[in-house]
Amino acid sequence: MQKTFLGLVMASLLSLNAVAQEETAPVKKSSHYIGLQANQLIRQVFNFSNTNSIVNNPYLLTYAVNSIDNGGGLTMGFGYTFNESTDGDQFVQRVTTINDLFFRIGFEKKSLLARKVILSVGGDVVLAREKTETKTEEKTQSQITFESGRTGKSTGFGPRLTINYQIHEKILVGTEANYYFVWRNTDDTRTDVFFETIFDPVTGQQRTVRRTNETKETTKDKRFQFNPPAVIFLILKF
Repeated sequence: MQKTFLGLVMASLLSLNAVAQEETAPVKKSSHYIGLQANQLIRQVFNFSNTNSIVNNPYLLTYAVNSIDNGGGLTMGFGYTFNESTDGDQFVQRVTTINDLFFRIGFEKKSLLARKVILSVGGDVVLAREKTETKTEEKTQSQITFESGRTGKSTGFGPRLTINYQIHEKILVGTEANYYFVWRNTDDTRTDVFFETIFDPVTGQQRTVRRTNETKETTKDKRFQFNPPAVIFLILKF
């Protein structure tokens, strides 16, 4: 009898503990989405032709956190490009370095357009810094060197439309189109280093001197920049 009573008490305590855990379990209020641009990967796997469409969307990584109740949330995008190439021959060598950084932040609202199809409408503020440097050096006796650079800084804003298809509970594939109005400042610089033979009136002999010539030009422009839905993102939801 006592064993039966103790068993009932233990069962009641376990039941109350389980109920308490269920009541105190946190309720998920938002969903997180991490997207990675996958155009190059898909092109390698599915090579349908030798022609490649140009993708102008510079945001390689995206992140969004959205409310489960109303679909509103914060979004961010990030892109970075670094490329260094060398070409030339035994007389002239040229080194080109590209160093670009892109960032955006904004708000959006996700809604279910159809079964497994999610539509996102929002707006972003965009920032960018683009830098290209080229150094050309002659391997001849003249040893002439040319250095040119272009630095661009831009800011802007505009709407964005995203469509995602849910292929799994945690995996989506999507694309986007955006239309940004951008202000851009560009600085073009050029430095020429060369050696010149001159006559020295003091010594009465010729000598070689090093000359440097620098030029700089700044341009400003404003433009609407449209990126069509040519980019493909693989998205992880958690």
